[in-house]
Amino acid sequence: MAKPKRETRIMKMPSLSLIAAMDNSGLIGADGKLPWVHISADMSRFRRLTVRKTILMGRKTHKSIGHALKQRHNIVVSSSPVYNCTGCFLVSSFLGGLQTTLALDDEVFLIGGATIYRQAFDLRLPIKMFLTLVDVDAEGDTYFPDFDRSKCRILKQRLVPKGPSTPYDLQFIDMIYDPSPRDALVKGKRHVS
Repeated sequence: MAKPKRETRIMKMPSLSLIAAMDNSGLIGADGKLPWVHISADMSRFRRLTVRKTILMGRKTHKSIGHALKQRHNIVVSSSPVYNCTGCFLVSSFLGGLQTTLALDDEVFLIGGATIYRQAFDLRLPIKMFLTLVDVDAEGDTYFPDFDRSKCRILKQRLVPKGPSTPYDLQFIDMIYDPSPRDALVKGKRHVS
């Protein structure tokens, strides 16, 4: 008797974009908040990139913001089915958040925290990354996850000197993280530029 063929299902994924700000050591959080004072230039960039988009965040990030961000589809990942996130879509898993995105948009902006970022890297898919490097050595407890920087291609880089809109020197970096092995792309006859 022949074994039944096992069906392989491929989950459709939205395009992944990630936005984060970190200090010189990769610190992104301190007791559920940003580890530095308000930086207008960074907040303006965040707003410009994410307005009218779908954003996905973990419960702790949502709690630190305190409300749904206006002019965006907000998706919050929480293991608690009764977590109160008025104005947001509540999902129980990161993959559930990506599936919810597909009903709303073809791109999702991952806005934190560290667990959400780590889960995105674990998918081993290309990610467009919008990073803000804050030239400060802050104190805190939450770090951006390690990733293979050799798999990144910088698209744009801009220095923002300390001034009226920021108490620190900033570096805005837009890059593509692509963990796919280059050999596999060539063998698969996919064009690699």
